[in-house]
Amino acid sequence: MMVKPLPLWLYAAALALIALSVSIGPYKIDWTQLAYDVVQKNQTIDTIVFFELRIPRTIMCILTGIALGTGGAALQTLLRNPLAEPSIIGISSSAALGAVLVMSFQLHLVSLFFMPVGAIIFSMVAASLLVVISRTSHDHVTILLVGVGISLLSGAATSFLLSISDNPYAVNEIVFWMLGSLANVSNDDLLLAVPFALSGAIIMLSTANAQNYFVFGGEVAASSGINVRTLRAKVILGASLAVGGVTAIIGMVGFIGLLSPHLVRPFVGNEPRRTLIWSPVVASLLVLAADIAIRLLPTTNELRLGVVTTLIGAPLFLYVVFKRFGH
Repeated sequence: MMVKPLPLWLYAAALALIALSVSIGPYKIDWTQLAYDVVQKNQTIDTIVFFELRIPRTIMCILTGIALGTGGAALQTLLRNPLAEPSIIGISSSAALGAVLVMSFQLHLVSLFFMPVGAIIFSMVAASLLVVISRTSHDHVTILLVGVGISLLSGAATSFLLSISDNPYAVNEIVFWMLGSLANVSNDDLLLAVPFALSGAIIMLSTANAQNYFVFGGEVAASSGINVRTLRAKVILGASLAVGGVTAIIGMVGFIGLLSPHLVRPFVGNEPRRTLIWSPVVASLLVLAADIAIRLLPTTNELRLGVVTTLIGAPLFLYVVFKRFGH
């Protein structure tokens, strides 16, 4: 099969989006003054905005894309379902439930480290349940419905926790956090999210070569010398670490993990290994583009990233469903 190379404009787009991301915002940076202040080691409004607001936000965009793009591609191959995606099959909502539990019991006041840990534990439970179902049922629709059920159950549990809370201000803060936003990301947030998200992505990327065999099923992979149990464990652990790590910081961002693998596959001949490698790159560009669009929109209050990605991703999800299962 003739494999198309990824277009050169993709690399130019990456540089352009990163440059735009650090440039756009309500405060206009004087770049000449910024360069002077950096050389002189002066702390000014320009340096604070650039290094403590713009840079962390841009890095978090890329980190979110890496986590969700890698998770989406790895889960689609593992579950052998083109509709598998962290937000659709319940991993993101389970991660959010874990983080909300931590906030409900105020454990995050003891240590912010409890936020990603709670999110990772619950996302791991959801991912493990889906893998167990996928081993007993090869029906893509059944696996998808189980994932949707997990998502609904996690959402209901989260709503229950919010409804019994006696602190309306905390409830309001949690609700807005769940919508997904990069507006208030700080360097401390990055230090918390980076170890989990990157380690999870690296674990999933380490399965890239085995993914080419697993796409034909567990039996074929096992006969080719692939340790199927280890492969499943790596994807579950990796997806839980990556998705849980970013969800605990920015809330739920949906459909990026669904979009990126489908955009990459035409350029890599549908090869699972290369899809897994390039999906985080494309996902990062999607998150950067969405976040830049949010900042450019003339709205009184900044839109939430999770809302924008869902508005874009939901129609694609319906299109893939119709194309795959429609008659």
